[in-house]
Formats: sequence, C-alpha cells, structure tokens
Amino acid sequence: MSFQDEICYPPTRSPINPELPLYKCADETYMGLYCNITNDVCERYHPCYNEAICYSNGTIELQYSCACKSNEYSGYDCEYDNRICKNNTCLNGGTCFIRNISIANET
Repeated sequence: MSFQDEICYPPTRSPINPELPLYKCADETYMGLYCNITNDVCERYHPCYNEAICYSNGTIELQYSCACKSNEYSGYDCEYDNRICKNNTCLNGGTCFIRNISIANET
C-alpha cells in the first residue's frame, strides 16, 4: 500500500501501468492525483446564470446545457434578463409593475 492509498483509503484509483506512477480513478467523474477533482462541468465551473439548472453531458467532456428559469432569462447560459421590471427599472423610489404588457411607473 502506498502513501497515496493510505490518504485515499479505501483506494479510489488503480494503476494504469505498474511501472509508472499513472493512475485511473475508479469513479470516472473524478480526476487528479487523489481523485478529488470533479470532471462534471456543472459542478466545477457553474456556467449557468440566474439560478438556471445546469445539465452536463456525461459522455462528452465539458459539454452542458442550461435550463433557464421560466421565460425570465434566455441565452445559452441564461445570461440575458428578459424581465420588464428589474431592480433598477424605476428611479426615485418608484415601483415597476406590468400592466397590459407595458411598463407602468408609479411614484
């Protein structure tokens, strides 16, 4: 048993070639010397914006898709805000609300 196996007990990786220090993680969704770095693009990079749900493609590395929250957001990463009323839409203490698909500004 090697030092690395003792750190990662029970061993989570197996040697690819016994003569070289190359290992393959037992769980292919992880990588790194101690199999502690995730391969999942969603968990690793958090590419989706605005509370979108990220789905990674388990068969193609670094491929993912984002499911945007309703129609409020759009774009590949849900980065575009489509809401008519935003936090900064109205100035001077005004309140924004949608009325007949138009912007109403009341102070």
